[in-house]
Amino acid sequence: PRQRPLRHAGPRGRGAATAEADAASLAPCLSAAAPAPRRTTHYAEAVRLAPQLAEAHSNLGTALKGLGRHAEAAASYSAAIRLKPHLCEAHKNLGAALTELGRPRDAVASFATALDINPQFWPALYDLLDGQQFLCDWRGREARLRELERHLDEWHSRGRLGAGPTERLHAGLAPFHTLVWPVSDKTRRRVALSRVRRDVEA
Repeated sequence: PRQRPLRHAGPRGRGAATAEADAASLAPCLSAAAPAPRRTTHYAEAVRLAPQLAEAHSNLGTALKGLGRHAEAAASYSAAIRLKPHLCEAHKNLGAALTELGRPRDAVASFATALDINPQFWPALYDLLDGQQFLCDWRGREARLRELERHLDEWHSRGRLGAGPTERLHAGLAPFHTLVWPVSDKTRRRVALSRVRRDVEA
């Protein structure tokens, strides 16, 4: 769809609300297939228009991460969290950026915070398990693995990736994750087949 022109508004009153609306409208206008530099420019403009919009900072962080600019991505995610402390996606993505920066302990803390906010934000659980394994930190692992296997059994009993609004939460589950988790071979096959279906349908 054609992107409508942005209105440059002042910082107060109706102008501020208009600027925030313009910034929020940028996200759905940009295709996920757009080149990473274009996404970065796009979301940087959103942040300029509405610096108090946490989602704009989070989106910019994801675009920067796609360019390998992990330190800047972490700064953007941190800005999003300051504005909206319960934005669990920003905590999870901050953890991913910190992992790339060689800060695994801080990354694990971010993944755990995301799960504290939303215990059913499964990508954070996947990353938390991997991060703890890297650190040889086994605290709470057995309980988390039981919850994970229960979740995967429920997930696959539906015969598809996720259900309704939670479907997007499972896109990050790659089959290789399950190779280091004590889950059944049946579960591993289901994860692999679900990923193949997703990739074929994309």
